[in-house]
Amino acid sequence: MPRIICRFIGRALVICLALIAAALPARLSAHDVPDEIVVTGFVKPATDRTDVLLRLPLALLADMDLPKTGPGYLDWPRLPPFLRLAGVAAARAIALHDGERALAAMVAATRIALPSDRAFVGYDAAHAAIRGPALPASELVYHNQGFFDVHLVYPAAADLVLRVNLAPALGGRLHLACA
Repeated sequence: MPRIICRFIGRALVICLALIAAALPARLSAHDVPDEIVVTGFVKPATDRTDVLLRLPLALLADMDLPKTGPGYLDWPRLPPFLRLAGVAAARAIALHDGERALAAMVAATRIALPSDRAFVGYDAAHAAIRGPALPASELVYHNQGFFDVHLVYPAAADLVLRVNLAPALGGRLHLACA
């Protein structure tokens, strides 16, 4: 499985990243996900912790069998435990280390976002959106449209290393978006 390793220099560094792996099943077929997949995120080291914000297309969570109602809309009342599991899977997809020591992630917040949501244009907007109110239960979101957003919190690290494990089944269809 390919691996990307990034070393971060500077405590105030905010780096845009895109990633996914463990949250992605290795058996995805060509019709399960779009031709191009972009996973977006931010890493923000601070003195007491490191925040990671991720946005994953819902199509990547196909094997989680999110609860549905009607013709395939997300079933809001039954969704929260699945969002927590998706957050844990996203945390497994990346590994933050302090040098060689792996850091444990805490899932601080999750949410579903509409396809039209533009909160991930910058760290502050993404953080506010993830920590803000959830979509109303009356909102109809099809199970493979829109986004899954997660806020992961790691302990602070003196020598921050980010390892991203990419799903080989996606080949060239998964793109890292960095700014």
